[in-house]
Amino acid sequence: MRVYLLITDRCNLSCTMCIRGVNEKNDMSFKDFKKYILTKSFKDSELVITGGEPTLHKNFVNIVREAALFFKKVLIATNGTTNYYIDELKDIENLFFQISIDGDKKEHDSIRGKGSFNIIKQTLEKFEGEKLKYCIASVVGKSNKGKIDQLIPYLSSLSMMKYWRISYEMPFGIAKPQDMLTIEEWNNFVDKILKKVNFRLLIKKLFDFDLYDKHYSKLIKNENKCCNCGSGKNEIYVYPNLNVYPCTCLTDFCIGNLKESSINTVLNCKKNKEFTNYKIDKKLPCYECKYFPLCNGGCIGMSYNILGALGKGDVRCPILRRYYEKKSILL
Repeated sequence: MRVYLLITDRCNLSCTMCIRGVNEKNDMSFKDFKKYILTKSFKDSELVITGGEPTLHKNFVNIVREAALFFKKVLIATNGTTNYYIDELKDIENLFFQISIDGDKKEHDSIRGKGSFNIIKQTLEKFEGEKLKYCIASVVGKSNKGKIDQLIPYLSSLSMMKYWRISYEMPFGIAKPQDMLTIEEWNNFVDKILKKVNFRLLIKKLFDFDLYDKHYSKLIKNENKCCNCGSGKNEIYVYPNLNVYPCTCLTDFCIGNLKESSINTVLNCKKNKEFTNYKIDKKLPCYECKYFPLCNGGCIGMSYNILGALGKGDVRCPILRRYYEKKSILL
């Protein structure tokens, strides 16, 4: 299981596509971290330390050191605007960093805040000098899809970067639905960026029916393996107050608290079963669609946040979107 641990919801940036959008200055106490996270129930898990901006936590270094001794692998998801911790953590073998960059200097600063790009470059110079393992993560939406390729020359110069991960901008938190790319726009973007990058790139198309058709017979044999993203089963999110969520997109869908229940109890509770046993409304056209076994209804968070309930499907799907537009549910 992968555990996303939000040790703080504080952040020093104001990113326009932040899926959390919460900055209430809540920090997980170091005592609670050791008592409720460093337990046998999590022993074989992979830990992602995130936030907010996790490096703002006053006990960040101590938390990372303790986590690295306990977990098989620890990933730090940071915006890269601090680097005070490098000397103290550089010798930890099972540590990996993910740094966020969303375009060249002008584009990145317009999204994440003036001056942030140059600070991140300084952090990456230190990472390179100490030969630390890291990846770059970018979020792409309407505002930066035409300019993200301007980042390629800089990324090509980074010898210690293991890969570049590009993700689809989701309309949650403070991000707006109108900034979301259509599936056609996203898939065209994927085709173009793949032709320009000559290093390892993690990116995937969505609802690509042409690709489905091309490999349909092979894919359909594995239909029983389609279980959406694995949220609530293979990954969970633990917030600073130790509330547990099956998905970071559902911030009002708490399934328990680690101060009150063990993680095994939380995962097997009625509310989490409601999420993990997610079923598409039988009134929808999904059950008549040949691609349904391959997508399983798409992102659960899209259903919950855009249409207000589980089981309403992923409105990014062109087939489902046409259905809702005919019903005048989506304008």
